[in-house]
Amino acid sequence: HAEFSMEWRYYNDGKSWLYRGLKKDKVIFWVAVFQDAFNVHLLFKQKSRGTDRKKRSANQNETGF
Repeated sequence: HAEFSMEWRYYNDGKSWLYRGLKKDKVIFWVAVFQDAFNVHLLFKQKSRGTDRKKRSANQNETGF
């Protein structure tokens, strides 16, 4: 899709390569690859995170979990 792009970048401060995914000019995820593992960091708008957190909190109060 034209509005999505991915690229590898080397960061001297961490001495590592990171793979980032962008939608237009906004970073939507980072991937760090290690010898025996990897990390994926997804970035969400604050608006959507707050809504999910409130729903989870309400569900936890109802179910006790």
